[in-house]
Amino acid sequence: MEHDADVLDNLIDDRLDPEAQLLCALLWSPKGSADVAFVVEHLRETDFYNRMYAHIFACIAAAVRDDLPHDASSINVRLAAEGGEIVPQYQRLLISLVGLGSPAGNLIYYGDQLLSTWYRRQFSDMTQSLAQIAEIAPEHELFTRMVEHGITQRKAMYRRKEFLNKAIQARKVQEDE
Repeated sequence: MEHDADVLDNLIDDRLDPEAQLLCALLWSPKGSADVAFVVEHLRETDFYNRMYAHIFACIAAAVRDDLPHDASSINVRLAAEGGEIVPQYQRLLISLVGLGSPAGNLIYYGDQLLSTWYRRQFSDMTQSLAQIAEIAPEHELFTRMVEHGITQRKAMYRRKEFLNKAIQARKVQEDE
C-alpha cells in the first residue's frame, strides 16, 4: 500500500504538534478557566511557527480578554467576521483542531511544549543570523553583535524555564483559594 508522504507528515504533525495541541485544548477549555487566562497572558502570537495557528491563537486570546466564549464555533464566527478568501481554510483548520481531542487539563503543558519548540527555533534563527553577520558585518562589530544575540537568547531561556513553574504556582494559588 502506497502512502502520500505529505499526507502522512500532516497527520503526524497535527497529532504531535504542540501548537495544534495547545489550540485544541484552548478551544475545549471552559470560559473563565485560570489555565486559559495564564496561557493567554504568557504566550504570544509570535511564539507560533504556523501563521494560521498564530492568528487563531490571537482570536482566542482576544475573546478571553473580552470575557467572551472561545470555543470553536465562537472563534469561527470571529474569523468569518474578518472576511476574506482564507475563511474556509480557517473553518477546516478549526474542525481539524477540535478533532485532536487534546485534554483541556494539559493546556499549560502544551504551552510549555510550544515554548520549547519556539526556543529551539530561536537558536536556529540566531545561527542563520550570525552566519550572515559573519559574512557582511565589519569585523569590529562581530563580537558586539554576537553578544546582542546571546542576551536575547538568555532572555528567551529564562522565559522558557519560568513558564511552567509560574503556571504550576498559579494553579496552587487558585487551589488554595
